[in-house]
Amino acid sequence: MANLTDVKGPVLITGASSGIGFRTTLHLASMGVVVYAGVRKEADKSLFKDTENVIPVIVDITKVDQIEDLVKFIEKQKRGLFGLINNAGVGELGSINEYSDKLIQHHFDVNVFGHMRITRTILPFLKESQGRIVITGSMSGILTSKIMGLYSMSKHAIEAFSNVLRGELAEFNIQVSLIQPGNFKSKVLTSMVSRYKEGIHKEEQNSFIHSERMEKLAEMGEQDADPVQVAKVMEQALFSDKPNARYFVGNKQEAHVMIEGIMTKMLQINQNEHQMTRDELVELLDQLIKDYNEPKPYRYI
Repeated sequence: MANLTDVKGPVLITGASSGIGFRTTLHLASMGVVVYAGVRKEADKSLFKDTENVIPVIVDITKVDQIEDLVKFIEKQKRGLFGLINNAGVGELGSINEYSDKLIQHHFDVNVFGHMRITRTILPFLKESQGRIVITGSMSGILTSKIMGLYSMSKHAIEAFSNVLRGELAEFNIQVSLIQPGNFKSKVLTSMVSRYKEGIHKEEQNSFIHSERMEKLAEMGEQDADPVQVAKVMEQALFSDKPNARYFVGNKQEAHVMIEGIMTKMLQINQNEHQMTRDELVELLDQLIKDYNEPKPYRYI
């Protein structure tokens, strides 16, 4: 772990008002790291009123003017910026064939385009500090399932975004890590239910979102584990001398499900005229395990 006194500037976290973002903000601040805690609502600033080292800032990553105002604020602080944690996100459940174009656009504007937007705008600070970018992905970036198609599509896009960023920013000594949490306590589902009840997406006629099952899922999400474990992994990604490209944070069953999903895709790809035998696949796996920690050119994966 790098010495925190060597850190050249604060860390900006988007989506800091709840769940993983909130826990990570508190965890880093308790270590003496100055955190710009990105929230969308003025009222959410009060969440950090008694927390040392936290500077709450208004930023909706779908709004260019708010991102530009944030940049001006950071410049005036004259502290620079060492890290960016792209954590803000929304979740939508239901059939992708029933959602309106408006809701699909909003979902991707938050979960994908917003991260691209703020990363590109903040990048000059990170080039100067040779800092870190940490991105909150999901198991849904690997796996897909019914009713989670829209969310999974956006998290698959974040997978690609993270991999490409890692390659493009290596020459600037900016390291990029993707965090893939399992099921941890979050307000993603409860917020989604609220959006429909408050009428923000009231025009949606998706059969699932108006069912009792969706509300039960939201209640179950509130019973998941506290995401403090994810916050500690965020710390590793920010301050380790050699951060991993990818961190999975969850239980053994979730890890096995993800690996099974990846291997299933491998077998699907292998069904072609150039199909590898079982022995050839095992040999390839052995070689990859052997070479994994050796320096190698960047691979688009």
